[in-house]
Order: sequence, then structure tokens, then C-alpha cells
Amino acid sequence: MSDLILRFPRQVVFGTDVINRIGQAVSAFGSRCFIVTESVLRQNGTIDQIEGILSRRAINAIVYDEIGPGATTAGLNELVSVARASQARVVVGVGGMRVLSAARVVSVAAAPNIELGDVLSGRAKPTTPIHYIEVPSSYRNHFMLRNECILTDGVTRQPVVVELPDETTTAVLVDPNLALTMSPKYAAAAMMDTLLAAVEGYISTRSSFYSDTVLYRATELLGSALHGISEAPNDPRHRIQASEAGLLTSLGLAASSQGVGGALAYTINSRYTIPKSWVATVLLPHIIDSSVHARPEKLKNIALALGEEVEDQKPADVAYRASEAVRRMIGRIGLPGRLREMDLTIDDLVDVSDTASSLEMSASAPAPHTASDVYDLIKQAF
Repeated sequence: MSDLILRFPRQVVFGTDVINRIGQAVSAFGSRCFIVTESVLRQNGTIDQIEGILSRRAINAIVYDEIGPGATTAGLNELVSVARASQARVVVGVGGMRVLSAARVVSVAAAPNIELGDVLSGRAKPTTPIHYIEVPSSYRNHFMLRNECILTDGVTRQPVVVELPDETTTAVLVDPNLALTMSPKYAAAAMMDTLLAAVEGYISTRSSFYSDTVLYRATELLGSALHGISEAPNDPRHRIQASEAGLLTSLGLAASSQGVGGALAYTINSRYTIPKSWVATVLLPHIIDSSVHARPEKLKNIALALGEEVEDQKPADVAYRASEAVRRMIGRIGLPGRLREMDLTIDDLVDVSDTASSLEMSASAPAPHTASDVYDLIKQAF
């Protein structure tokens, strides 16, 4: 087993309505902040709510809400320039994983005497850091508690994992209420994305007793939430469960890693701007199937966590039941089951296998995957 090393932000706050604490979190470091977000959160009132909370603390907030679903590293220079002009000592990221990754990079690159290129290459060591506070708007940010984030290269449209200085993130506020505005189907897809991350972290070669404990519990919660959202799509309790699971998954992935499924989801999302959660949903049962021989005991546990009755049976005989449970969930909720349903052709995906297999996370899969193996997996999911 590899050494277990954990590094967390100074503060992680979880709970309904904890967004009301954002004024307290920001005011500890100054009276000016720069908010990086996306337009949909302005439209649904989230940003107005945050601005009101900050205003009551006499905090001046400048908002940049132009990060779209296809955003790449190409737009970061402008974002860093605006952040510097704001003279803020705090950057607040509010949104999904793409927004949070950009905000985290900006919080490092906007510091004095730092070049964006040095940040993207992992060489930046700011002497006067700008504090970064993260507010996820969905259930998950799989890099939340790692000193890394993932972006799309503006030239190649390939995913790029950026290593950031330790302690870049000062605080994380996870408020399940922010996920209530998602449609039931998109919410369910986000749960599936989280489930892929939890399962891959659980069966990873980098897993440990710590990650196994929290990722198994995350899987139990996600199984319950997915069943619940299929029965009562608008019941907020299922989304709160999913938020709890998302936090546990981030805790587990701080010590473990996703594998080939995560690498493929990030690569397809970067290349074709298809929502990562939809891609992850399709890939999840195939990732499980490809791992049944390498991790039968753990996949029996996953089947148990998802509600399958396999307690007294041999792991090798029931490991496949985990993927069966996932496929039933996908069918019950009406989520996409094939990559071809996303306006992709198999020819589009030839190069994807090379890129995905080259990402470091692919090496954490329980069995080795060459580019040819990854392409075979794509064909099975197509």
C-alpha cells in the first residue's frame, strides 16, 4: 500500500444554507473579492444572493460570469487581467467543475509577479497569495481537496491537469441547496458522474483503508439517492444525500484517484463539449465490467452498496451484479446508455483513446490499459 498523505483546506463547511457564511469567510481576508462564475447562476438568482450577503458585510464584489460550457485555457489571460484590476485579495469560485478549475488557477495567477504560463506548467510559487474560496453549485468537484485542477487546452482541446501550490484553497462551502435548481435528469446524471468517481477511486491501485471507507459510504448514499430521484424527482432529500456523497467522494479522491473512466469522460468533454456527466453515465457500467477480474471482492462490495443481495455469495460469482445494478438505474431514470446517443461517431473517438490513456489517472486503474484497450472499451460503450 502506498503512503497515505492528506492535505485539506483550512476550512470545509457543509450544510443547507451555509452559503450565508460566505460573508464571514471572505471578510477574514479583506473587503474586496472577485467572483468567477457562469451566467446560469446569475439567471437563477444564486449570484444575486451571494452579492447581497457580501454587501451586508461591506464587501465589494466584482463578478465575472462569462465562463461557458466550452471554455478553455485560451480565455484565462483576460480573466487574470480582470482579477488583477479588481485588486481583490480573495477569489471566489461559484459553479461547476470547469468554473471552479478556472477560478482556482486565477487565484494563483493573479498574485504579484506570477505568470499564467508558470501556473499552467505547475511552476508557480506565489509569495503573496490571493485567498481562494470554493462554492460548488452541483454535487461534485472531484479535485476539490487535491492540489490539482483540470482544464481544456485552448489549442489542442485536450484535458490538462494543472498542479497548483499547496494550500491554494483556503475554504470550501458546500451548500446542497445550490443543487436544487438542476433538472431531475441532469441531477441524476451528476449523481452518476459522482458514482463513477467513487467506484473508480474505490477500486484504484492508489486506494487505501481511508479512501475505501469514505468511498464505500459515498456509493451507498448515491445508490439511495439515485433510487430516490427515480421515484420522487423533486424531493430535495435525495439531492442532499448526493451532496453528502459528493463531499465524501472528494475526501476519498484526496487519497486515491479516478481511472480510465474519468480520463475518457474528461477527454470527450474537452474535445466535443458534451456534458461530462452524460459521458460518465454511459461509461460507468463498462468500467465496472472491465474490472471484475481484477477487483472481484471490491465490486461485490459495490453491488452490496447499491442494494444487491449478494452477501453470502463468492465475489467472483457476483462482481458483475454491480454493473447490472447501474444499468437498471440508468434505464429507470431514462439516462443515455450509449455514446452514439450524443451525436458522436466511432471515428470521432479514435484519437480519444490515445489522449485518455496518456493521462496519469489512467495508470491508477486496477488493470493496465493500453490505448488499444481503451479504444475497445469505447467501442463497447458506443
